[in-house]
Amino acid sequence: MGPTLKVPLKNKGRLIFWAASVFCAGLLLFHNLGQAPLWQDEAETAVLARYTLKFGVPKAFDGINLVSQNQGADYNKAYTWNYSPWLGIYTAAASFLLLGENTFTSRLPFAIFGILSLFLIHRLARRWSGDRTAADITLWLTLLSVPFILHARQCRYYMLAVFFTYYLYWAYQDCLESKPRAGWHLNIAALGLFYSNFLLFFAVAGGVISHFLLFVPKKARFLRRHAAALACVGLVLLPGFLFFRILSRAGGGAPNLALQCWGNIRAYAADIDAHLFPLILALPLIKWLPLKELRAPLAYLAGGLLFLVLAPHGFFRYLICFLPLFSFFTSSAILKSWEIKPVLGLCFAGAILFTNIFSVSLWLGKVKLWKTALPNLAYEIAHPINEPLKATVGYLNQNAAPGDLALITYPDLPFMFYTPLRVIGGGSGDRMIRVADVKWIVLRDDSEKRFWPLDFKNFERIPLAAPNRPWGNRPDPKSHYYRTASVPDLAAIYRRKIVK
Repeated sequence: MGPTLKVPLKNKGRLIFWAASVFCAGLLLFHNLGQAPLWQDEAETAVLARYTLKFGVPKAFDGINLVSQNQGADYNKAYTWNYSPWLGIYTAAASFLLLGENTFTSRLPFAIFGILSLFLIHRLARRWSGDRTAADITLWLTLLSVPFILHARQCRYYMLAVFFTYYLYWAYQDCLESKPRAGWHLNIAALGLFYSNFLLFFAVAGGVISHFLLFVPKKARFLRRHAAALACVGLVLLPGFLFFRILSRAGGGAPNLALQCWGNIRAYAADIDAHLFPLILALPLIKWLPLKELRAPLAYLAGGLLFLVLAPHGFFRYLICFLPLFSFFTSSAILKSWEIKPVLGLCFAGAILFTNIFSVSLWLGKVKLWKTALPNLAYEIAHPINEPLKATVGYLNQNAAPGDLALITYPDLPFMFYTPLRVIGGGSGDRMIRVADVKWIVLRDDSEKRFWPLDFKNFERIPLAAPNRPWGNRPDPKSHYYRTASVPDLAAIYRRKIVK
């Protein structure tokens, strides 16, 4: 018998931990990844990726279909896309080039970035706390977070932004410690985050600047040491700053800044409390936990949220970059309560993991006592919902001819990705068409008839075997459907009557 290699018990434990983490992440992020159709924003990325393979750069128009959700404000005179950064589009295009075009391949690279993000989050949590157990808990709290899973299973920039956010935090910390090549890493991280989503870049940068101003001694010396790296960051971002017209996006929908900020504060506070971290625990935990290990993530979070409050729009998706920070605070609180008394630690962990007892949202009647989102999501992943988008695409692919003209109020972009039709959507702005050319109309309900100047007597209404919602399953946990909707009406499609 040959020699045997004995693995120390400690190393076996780490192998089991990482094997379980990778297995669970793979199951939650990849299982049935291609079953549910792309919703509107995902389809925007996918269609632009298809056009990128054709033209080399993201174009909004391929000669047949026009991609726009903002009445034509998404592109320049050459139809080059300039509404949002391109990294997510090129990521999907690379997947299409290597693996072909379908729902699974459109989402695959972003799910992979979700898994890579977990490793970065673990390393940073250990770096902040100096405690591997805290890092382990942070990783699992992030991995089992329903908002994280939902956004990781999307053909959208979300996981790119998460990955480059924590890469940026790591590179900045390396700069503080004068690590070799820290400036290069800072540039790569900044470049990746900016060209994933420039609003999130400024939010994350705001957190880093907050930490620099509050906690870094000898600031002038730091700036002199890293002047070249910081100047390089500015140079690589400047072309995108000009091309994407960043300054023109400063205005929001509210009539004044105060109302806009108040609306964002209310939205983000409710979202954080209900889905990420119970706000009632914020002040006690800051007082209870050691400031030394929390000050970096606290500064990153505070500066980031301040920028988001000042931003033109408030969406739950912008909080995803900061979700692991909340996981780190929760893990620190669980370990602190365990140090006081193990029974207290177990009770606190159980209460925060399985109930909403600490959430203000519970007492306002916004959420239920028991957290059911994770088992609901597990059910959805195993049993994808029946939704009207999939049923309508299937019907059109069976009954429509390539090039048929379809008017679709919303969502129009998935039909550009899944069907060979010429699609005109409600968000693309005024378009010149011949009424007689319209063969199909897709409406979510009859109130949308007013958007199309047509005589609906010339069309027959065809019910479909799917409930009339949701038309695309959004990842926002407030509006996400985990089970097939139970509604009284079926989805329907209008087809031009054949004149005999």
